[in-house]
Amino acid sequence: MRATQDNENAPVLTAAYLVCRECLGFRGVSVLDHVVRLIDGFMDLFSGPGAVIQACKQGVSVQQLNYLAARDTDTFWKEAASFAATCGHVHVLRWLSEFHSDRCEWGPAENRSEGCTVHAMDSAVRNRDWAMVQWLHANRSEGCSRGAMDWAAAAGNLPLVQWLHTHRSEGCTTRAMDWAAAAGHLETVQWLQNNRIEGDAGRALRAAASSGHLDVVRWLHATRGKEQSGDMDSQAALEIAETHNHPDIAEWLQAHQMVCNRLECEPEYQATFRANRGSERARCHFMLEYPVSYVVRWIRRACGSISNCLHSL
Repeated sequence: MRATQDNENAPVLTAAYLVCRECLGFRGVSVLDHVVRLIDGFMDLFSGPGAVIQACKQGVSVQQLNYLAARDTDTFWKEAASFAATCGHVHVLRWLSEFHSDRCEWGPAENRSEGCTVHAMDSAVRNRDWAMVQWLHANRSEGCSRGAMDWAAAAGNLPLVQWLHTHRSEGCTTRAMDWAAAAGHLETVQWLQNNRIEGDAGRALRAAASSGHLDVVRWLHATRGKEQSGDMDSQAALEIAETHNHPDIAEWLQAHQMVCNRLECEPEYQATFRANRGSERARCHFMLEYPVSYVVRWIRRACGSISNCLHSL
């Protein structure tokens, strides 16, 4: 018998109580507590070290949790809350929070910040567990990381993205728009572009081109067209689409490439480039400002060939 079973306040198995009541009562003897606990100890094959953590992961009933907790020799249950959150067991989290909050940590130690963790809500968001997210928001103070909105965007869960935007202050990273674009979630991409400041439409355009989402490419192409670097992003997206074998996107981008960009249409840039062909500084400036492949294509059009241009330098 385990030492913790000597605790007179610990609950006992219902089966142990029924055995005593039926067997002893049949012989006219009242239920004896010490006999009940002896039978309980004999029948208990599942409590002990690690049992509570496993039970939290499995999502057993609160009655079972109370039984195991009263007999557990472990004083700290480590990732019990994290397991419960990851597996979507709200009733287990509620039980831990109300009765054993100091006996577990709410996520991996590396995610801790000022004694708190954010892994629980992050896991709930990744698992699309709306009930869990709401409960954690209302009952716990740990909150979430910026990765929560990133994952919600990647899943195309726009209502959850909007809820996090409204009710949480953590925000997101540039990955939110990148991942949403890569997954083809146009509405989410549009909302992030119009309501958040973290995203980079150029990166998102390339992500959409890489994954073959033409509708997202079209919208982002129009968005980038309003900005100075839109032509370079479109060219990069075209090359990515060709590399990843998305001919429909490559053809569309080719047909809708901007005619006017600094190198091709602004006379002062062309004049500066030609006037400073012998200047290392000028060459470095253009190579840094534009993708190498883009510069090579322009040189071929402007000089006839790379060798002619290099010879003139």
